[in-house]
Amino acid sequence: MVRRAAVRTLPGLLVLILALTPAAHAMDFSAAVREAQASNPGLQAANYAYQAGMEKGRQGTALFFPQITATGNYNYMHSNTVATLPFGFSQPLLSGDTSGYIQGYSVTLVQPIYNATVWSGAAQLKDQSKLSAIQYGGAQQNLILQVAQAYFGVLMAQDSLQLTREQKAAVHEQLASAQARFRVGKTNITDVDEAQARYDAILAQELNAQNNLAVQEAQFASVVGKPPGNLAKVPDTFKPHSLEPDDLQHWIDQGLKGNPSVQGARVQVDMSREEIDQYKLTSRPQLDMFASYSDMRGSGFLPILQEPGYSKQTMVGVQLSVPLFAGGAYNSKLREALADNQQAQYQLQATIASTSVQIKQQYLNIQVGVPQIAALQQAVVAAKSSLDANILGEKVGVRNLTDVLNAQQQYYSTLQNLDAARYQYLLSTLNLSALVGTLSMQDVRAVNGYLAKSGD
Repeated sequence: MVRRAAVRTLPGLLVLILALTPAAHAMDFSAAVREAQASNPGLQAANYAYQAGMEKGRQGTALFFPQITATGNYNYMHSNTVATLPFGFSQPLLSGDTSGYIQGYSVTLVQPIYNATVWSGAAQLKDQSKLSAIQYGGAQQNLILQVAQAYFGVLMAQDSLQLTREQKAAVHEQLASAQARFRVGKTNITDVDEAQARYDAILAQELNAQNNLAVQEAQFASVVGKPPGNLAKVPDTFKPHSLEPDDLQHWIDQGLKGNPSVQGARVQVDMSREEIDQYKLTSRPQLDMFASYSDMRGSGFLPILQEPGYSKQTMVGVQLSVPLFAGGAYNSKLREALADNQQAQYQLQATIASTSVQIKQQYLNIQVGVPQIAALQQAVVAAKSSLDANILGEKVGVRNLTDVLNAQQQYYSTLQNLDAARYQYLLSTLNLSALVGTLSMQDVRAVNGYLAKSGD
């Protein structure tokens, strides 16, 4: 389809030079995503949060294993003993001053046999690990969306600036023509003023477009870690495809299973239930297996009754603990856990409702985008024909300058609407994949395939 050929031409030599000159910092969508994945600080932070979360699962497993403790000591002991006789005897029965060293070690093993709070705590830790994995997956998908927003934001800003400059050149041509005809008396000052007003408005739009492009480029650099340079663009031959399957309920069902926010909300409900169990089970007895071994040795001149020269002790058994009263703290924590569980359940319902609406929105954006883009492509052809007809009509006197300026504005406005519809379609496909939890580099490569056709 012819888009801007009648408005923008380049000499053949310049085209050849540009074709032979390598583009500085050329980058496509896939490359932008890879750059962001390697350097984006938000994703790096999410990665370390994920690694920390994985340790929670290992900590939960560790609660099932025995706890072994070893202690050692080395002490100096000085004893001064005086044993007196009953009242009436002035001389002590026994007196002595001794000193020496005591050294030894002990090893203790405690293996939980039945401890309901330990099992509940282990389940919570494992759920925290699961939640970290879900959140990291969501962070990876969110980064792709951030790159897409920044990437297509730059392209949209570039196209807007380019179209504004093309429109400025066209309006300037009409202004110069109106001024020339006014000087020879072939038109009135109203046409000149109209063209001048349109030209001044276009100058303001150009400044706004330049500022917007600068902001979009800065946003791109903050997400990707590099300036955009020469980005691969969406070609004029772009043709969108309808969703497969074309069934809204299918996508909603997929989202309620795979959406990271919904998955995370479900894990939060599980964790709140385990918190309830932990405080409900606090009053239950706890049974542990206990085993210990100790080895003590003395040296010097310590009395044998105070400290034998050598002692070994081995102990194996079970220990039963029954919580009786803790000042009401556990009852309060149980009520707190019950309230947290209710909050988590309602939060899950809200997340499901919000996700369903978002999926429907992106689904409709895609389904409407397919015919909308086709309609806008035809509208561009029609607007260009109308512009050409008005230019010709002005030359033969059946159209005036205002008609030409209005036709020009309609043509460029339609071009901008077509650009926006294309970018919105691509963004909606990525957003829908993220909402159902399947957004990956495969989707990135699929979108990049559209861009790669720009040179065809």
